[in-house]
Amino acid sequence: MLHFKLETAAHKVINTGPYRYIRHPGSLGAIATYLGIALATDNWLIGALIILFTAVLYIYYIEKEERFLVKYLSAYKDYQKRTARLLPAIY
Repeated sequence: MLHFKLETAAHKVINTGPYRYIRHPGSLGAIATYLGIALATDNWLIGALIILFTAVLYIYYIEKEERFLVKYLSAYKDYQKRTARLLPAIY
């Protein structure tokens, strides 16, 4: 198991720009890209598999990342209360 140590004085929660509204704008962009790829395949089965795989992968990734950030950044828990993960008022 890997152990990380963050210097909390050197690391802080960013809450400006897109981070003011959502916690994972990069993941949202990647998900939108994969959604576009799924729609461009013109095959409903392949498209559904891409969407399913992408959803499972990013939900796992976001959950794991947020557990890490809550553990090592004291301000992150408060930041979670103010912002959405990916889509404001939805998720």
